[in-house]
Amino acid sequence: MSLRASTAEQVTILVDGVPQNRALGGPVDLSSIPATQVAGITVFRGFGPAAYGLGGIGGVVDVRTRPPDDKPQVNLDVLAGE
Repeated sequence: MSLRASTAEQVTILVDGVPQNRALGGPVDLSSIPATQVAGITVFRGFGPAAYGLGGIGGVVDVRTRPPDDKPQVNLDVLAGE
């Protein structure tokens, strides 16, 4: 995934708060996560918030998976700035 003209190596990918990028850099294969198991995705362009403790200069993508007992639902929240 590339954000704001960055490379895939410059975007930090988290799954349930766990970094998926290799220490030496490299892209992450998000196709290994079934879409039916995704509860939400948060995308931060540019440097991510300090709460994540990571410095992906291209951005941060946080994928949250559903708990095993969660029933499927659809919600869409769109926030715009700048």
